[in-house]
Amino acid sequence: MNLFNHNPELIYMIAGLGAFIILSFVVEVIVRRRRQTEPDALSSEAIRREMSEFDLFVESASMWNVKKGQVERDFKIYLREGSLPFYIRQMLRTLDG
Repeated sequence: MNLFNHNPELIYMIAGLGAFIILSFVVEVIVRRRRQTEPDALSSEAIRREMSEFDLFVESASMWNVKKGQVERDFKIYLREGSLPFYIRQMLRTLDG
């Protein structure tokens, strides 16, 4: 270990690099946990408003003049695939901002 006795800067660099790696990992874990998917955000909003997700579809669609038949088809696609139509995504964006 003669290398470390003569180079304290090397110890500081290794400790700093280790601290940076640990901090980066912790931040990534925190950000990943906080990031909510659109379907999760829809579900959370429905719970917050004490209404069904379908009711949110209908409410959002009414602002965009989307016909009820299209809303029903979009909701079935959401249940089957988890994809959201533009009017729901727009509503969720306005909630974030």
